[in-house]
Amino acid sequence: MKLLRIKSALVRAAAGALALTGVVALGAAPAHADPLWTLYNEGTGAPLTSSETIEATGSVMIAMTWAGVPRTVTCSFTAAHPLALSGAGTLAGAPGDTVALGLMPPSSLACNSGALVLPFSFTGPWAVGVTMPAAGSSPGQLYDGALNATVTVPANALSIDFHAMVAGCGATGPTVGRVFTGTYDAHAGLATAKTNQIFTMTASGCAVTSWRVASASFSISPILDLQW
Repeated sequence: MKLLRIKSALVRAAAGALALTGVVALGAAPAHADPLWTLYNEGTGAPLTSSETIEATGSVMIAMTWAGVPRTVTCSFTAAHPLALSGAGTLAGAPGDTVALGLMPPSSLACNSGALVLPFSFTGPWAVGVTMPAAGSSPGQLYDGALNATVTVPANALSIDFHAMVAGCGATGPTVGRVFTGTYDAHAGLATAKTNQIFTMTASGCAVTSWRVASASFSISPILDLQW
């Protein structure tokens, strides 16, 4: 009988230990098992919603070779003719994920090559991708550092009228969809493209070759941060 009582006590102790282990395991589970970075609108002081629009103003310089001579064209996107970012894509992502936003260009813009005015026309939407940084340290933390970013321009989303240079001359492209890379500084709200990114256009009525984005930078308003 004494031996049976000892065995019974051991069984009860083992059962208690297993129950305690289960409680500890459950208690150790993270409160936020799948944390995400969420796009955060500094203007509203809250996460970005799908109904909000963020404006990007700045300029793009396009370099090309015109009849063997290097030329540049500068397009300025002002508050009257901005690029419009929208929360039409994904508004949150895990570390390393790419968060996608819609980007709508103005339908037309007067760009400049020296004293010449060259009409540009655009079709959209385009797409912006922002790569999420490493995990945050605490819920609610804001991130306003540098982020890798891309802009995807679909094929033939850009047309240029060169009639100011040669009657009947124009170009359409990019010939194939092109992903342009750059960075976004969430502290300053400044997006900057990597310089000298090559793309192709189809010209008619003239010889225009060797296309590239020489430079591009845009201010984002309101500024977008990330919130953990």
